[in-house]
Amino acid sequence: MHNPEHYSPWQHTIHRQLRRATAATLLVVGVTSGAFAQSDDPAAALDVTSERQRALLEENQLLTKQKQALTLTIETLQEHQAQLDLERQQLVDERTRLEQQMAAAASNTPPFEIQWQATPEYPSEAASSGLEGFVDLEFSLAADGTIGDIRVIDSNPSAVFDHAAIDAVSQWIIDNHSEQTITLQKRIEFQVD
Repeated sequence: MHNPEHYSPWQHTIHRQLRRATAATLLVVGVTSGAFAQSDDPAAALDVTSERQRALLEENQLLTKQKQALTLTIETLQEHQAQLDLERQQLVDERTRLEQQMAAAASNTPPFEIQWQATPEYPSEAASSGLEGFVDLEFSLAADGTIGDIRVIDSNPSAVFDHAAIDAVSQWIIDNHSEQTITLQKRIEFQVD
């Protein structure tokens, strides 16, 4: 049984309509009973009563159908309200997540911290000829700190230091503070000491 104290405005309206319909039914029953009791001719009173009973029965059937329709409408609206509440909560959660991401992006603190960097091994041919250069790498950093998908974006001189840079970065130890996979870009310098 529903508690009218917890009804929404539209539920109060439907509840009032049902109460009015019930009161109208009881009024017709009372009038019919009174007419039968006051009549001098029992047969005429019986005919009037039968007509009123038929009308009352039809009215009662109509009210029953209306009550069923209203009950179904209430249930449908309650289900719809529950769905809207769920969607509203999902939107609030998504907004909170986006606000947190925007705050993290706006802060000066990077979402990662390099704990240890392996020193790249200088290629022997490049070292003996005094060749210097750089390699720009892009790689993914998983939430658990795993480094993957390392690829060369640019290098100078081309392809001379690529292998050494990739080998070095694959050994780095990096803490990921963002709790999701992020993409990083780093330049590895190669200079003769």
